[in-house]
Amino acid sequence: EETSISEQLTIVLKKGDKKTNVIEYEQGIFDIVTELEVWNIRRIKLTIELALSYEARGEFLMAEELFVMLWRKLTEQCHHPHHHHGVDIHIYTIDVVIEYVRFLKRCHRQEEASNVLICIWAEYEEYDFESESLFLKLKVIGEIMRSISLLSVAVSVFKKCWGWFKSRSKHEHTASCEVLISETIEEIITTTATTVTTTSTTTTTSTEIVVKEIFESTLSRTTVTSETISICKSLISYYMKLENWSEAIEVTKRSLLVVWRSIVSGGGTIALPKDFGAGAIDIAISLAICHLRSQHYHEAEEISIRIYQACRSSCHIDDERMTKAYTALIQFYKDHRHWHKMIEVYQELLIEYRRHLGATHALTIRTLYTLGSLCEEHGHGHAYDYYEEIITVLNHGSKICHPDALDAMIFMCRFRYESGHWHKLQIICKVLWETWKGKHHGHEKFTADFVEVLYLRYRYVLEYHVHCEYLVLRELIIEYRNTCLSFYGAAVSITIKAMIELAHYSMRSEKYIHEAISIYEEVLTKTKTTTTTTVVSTTTISIIKKRLTEAYISVCRHESVSTTIIEKAIKVVLERYERLRIELGWAHVETLGTLREVILMYMKLKKQEAQTIVVRMLLEASIEIIKSEVRSKTLHEAGKVVGEIFITSGVVDQAYEMIEEMRLQVITGSPSSHNKLGFKLDKSAGRVSFVFLVTLYQVLRGQFSISYSEVMADYLTESVLYESYTRSLKSSTVIVIGNAARLRAFLQSHKRYGQIEIIQNQSYDIFLKKWSLNFKKETGILFYISLLEHIGEEIRDINVGDVACKSSVTKVRWLLENNRVQEAFEVAKCALDFINHEHAYHRLQNVPYGFKLSSLMALRGFDKQWKAKIEQNLFNNMLALSRSVMGE
Repeated sequence: EETSISEQLTIVLKKGDKKTNVIEYEQGIFDIVTELEVWNIRRIKLTIELALSYEARGEFLMAEELFVMLWRKLTEQCHHPHHHHGVDIHIYTIDVVIEYVRFLKRCHRQEEASNVLICIWAEYEEYDFESESLFLKLKVIGEIMRSISLLSVAVSVFKKCWGWFKSRSKHEHTASCEVLISETIEEIITTTATTVTTTSTTTTTSTEIVVKEIFESTLSRTTVTSETISICKSLISYYMKLENWSEAIEVTKRSLLVVWRSIVSGGGTIALPKDFGAGAIDIAISLAICHLRSQHYHEAEEISIRIYQACRSSCHIDDERMTKAYTALIQFYKDHRHWHKMIEVYQELLIEYRRHLGATHALTIRTLYTLGSLCEEHGHGHAYDYYEEIITVLNHGSKICHPDALDAMIFMCRFRYESGHWHKLQIICKVLWETWKGKHHGHEKFTADFVEVLYLRYRYVLEYHVHCEYLVLRELIIEYRNTCLSFYGAAVSITIKAMIELAHYSMRSEKYIHEAISIYEEVLTKTKTTTTTTVVSTTTISIIKKRLTEAYISVCRHESVSTTIIEKAIKVVLERYERLRIELGWAHVETLGTLREVILMYMKLKKQEAQTIVVRMLLEASIEIIKSEVRSKTLHEAGKVVGEIFITSGVVDQAYEMIEEMRLQVITGSPSSHNKLGFKLDKSAGRVSFVFLVTLYQVLRGQFSISYSEVMADYLTESVLYESYTRSLKSSTVIVIGNAARLRAFLQSHKRYGQIEIIQNQSYDIFLKKWSLNFKKETGILFYISLLEHIGEEIRDINVGDVACKSSVTKVRWLLENNRVQEAFEVAKCALDFINHEHAYHRLQNVPYGFKLSSLMALRGFDKQWKAKIEQNLFNNMLALSRSVMGE
């Protein structure tokens, strides 16, 4: 009856029907068979099937409950002291655990699955049953452990199984375990991040013992199998991980003697073994690595070369094994910087690729690129030969570049430019330009930086070596601007630069200069936005403004320019002028050149206020130049430019007024009373400013009409005389009078009467303070002027009384001759009082002057008719004064 039920149940479960009524049917049968013993195989199978059905419905908790309860009950039965079910109950338990673990894995509960596996292994690790089935189940446990990365525990499981199968001569299972052990160990070695360190005496672990035992067993067999290769690689990897190079070399050599003897012995033509060539190559490469780590460089190179040669003679050129062989050899040469040997290997490969795969095959092209790069970087051979070959075989003379040839074309573009191969450069640039402009396949490799370089080189070769016409080059620049706009957008650096290029080139032709202005203004508008200023440097903006200024200047030089354009130009050029004043200074040639242009623009407006603005700007510039500049050469150059601007703008009279006022203020430190221009210099303007003023004066007068040295000497003389005079004001009166006389004499010679009057009045007050004589002011002034006139001619030290004797005669005679008799009498009387005060006539050398003055007062030598016209009273006074002089 039970058998019948079980068979029917099995049929139902195999249908896989997950509907509710099926589950209910299964549950009903399960309730019936629960009366069976827990170890009954039919009950176990039914319970597992029911749990799987719950899982299929998504009732995971019910499914897990069935698995756990069944496992617990079977475990209790296994440990019951009086059970008589033998090893089968353990096998059933393991089966249940396996199904439970698979359930946990499907639920992505890896950690819990790991816990269950470790638990079951701990249960059976020390057990030893005479049951092949049980150990096969344990082997499955190990495989599951391996699948969830319990690698080290899996090795322990496989080792136990391997030992049992080997002792019972179960060769098939033994070999299977050997492979599992080797593969798991190799997996541990490749995935672990922890390096195993050893002391000088290495502790032999149980894992090492097992692997070595498996290795020895494998090598003792007569035939080489895939298991042989796997086990050899496993032990080699184990020792390499430990960095036990001597053991690794020994194991590797022994392995190769079995799988590939000729690679170790060398000599003759070496070929790959007929079977398991890829595995043999891996082992041989491991031997080379071990020699390298042991610093056996020669042996490492020898093995690497043998592997490469064997693959060349045995494999097709694109065989995976060939790739592995030459990669190992090339890496060795690269690590040791044997560039020429590395290049030789690639050259051999290139020959084979051409022969067997063709000139356009991807491997051929890749090798050409590699050779080109190596030759370029390390100076071996001619790199351009390889790049030329790429271009030739891929482009076939096409006007559009093949995508795989782009890098070669970019290299050759630079090479031809640096080598000066202009015709070839033109061809390359044209192909690259058309590829980029037409957005052909591969154009995405064109970075903005390279496009900018390409444009500059292409334009250079067309302009200076092909000598293309203006319109051809202009069309190229327009293509550059438009394509950049299409590719990168308007607010990107390269697009802005392209616009600037077009504007700059347009300025070469009067026909397009207004277009240039429009482009410059558009660029400046863009740079005012936050996004654009991040891609355009301050220097670039400054250059744009400079060129815009130049464009407006060029436009405004034409007669037929509108007032609107001029006003816009003035605004732009003024901004440039103000910036230059800050950056370069007022006296810089570029600043003054811009000043000239803006003034010319103002003059073109022909408005009343224009001249006033021009004079103000020139005055401001002149003042700032002499205030801020101390270098004579710069002042000289600035003076010439400013003078030319004054002449060009037609305000020469104002220039003379400015020079005269500046000269006076530099010398005296104060403005004149008739300062029409209304400015005042500060004390920073010293004598060095004379360079500017003299140069400016000379330009205004005409370079050959007046000597520069003459004017400079006059300025310096006046400055020195005035400084001497002002310093002497606190000295003795005689010194003051002497300095005042010399300064007056100089001013008199240059007809600077306003300054003369100031000096005379100032020094006369000092004179009166010294000699408190009762003079009428007008008479005293006349007498004092006569003193100054005579003192101004003296070089030696002076005596005022002696000078008065001479000057009185000269002055009185001059007044009489000019029919100013009353003034002559008064001056003579004033002179006599001063001379008597100084006792000058008591000195013998002055006596003749007394006779002369007495004679003048007596009117001796004058016409009788003229004398008759003089009032009698005045004449009597003059005779009395004459007698007084004689009395002295």
